[in-house]
Amino acid sequence: MKGKVIIFTGDGKGKTTASLGMALRALGHGKKVVIIQFLKKGEYGETKSGILEIHQFGKEKFVFEPKKEDFEEAKKAMKFAREALRRKPFMLILDEINVA
Repeated sequence: MKGKVIIFTGDGKGKTTASLGMALRALGHGKKVVIIQFLKKGEYGETKSGILEIHQFGKEKFVFEPKKEDFEEAKKAMKFAREALRRKPFMLILDEINVA
């Protein structure tokens, strides 16, 4: 089976929300979903739910101006993403990867 890449980009809100909607639909059909959040750290509704596999790599709640340590976190996130792909999830979401 060939994979697909879907990119949500642009300024403002809606990118994470759109990807979470896709994740919820996949979960509803019994599919495995892994979400990796780049440059984010903190408790959000989706992280509290317990139904999503979410991994956060960041030092602050959200990074607007990345610093050296943020890029180090992004490297860790990319390494984790490669490892997650080996588990062959139905959907792998790389949230805020364009910022990283």
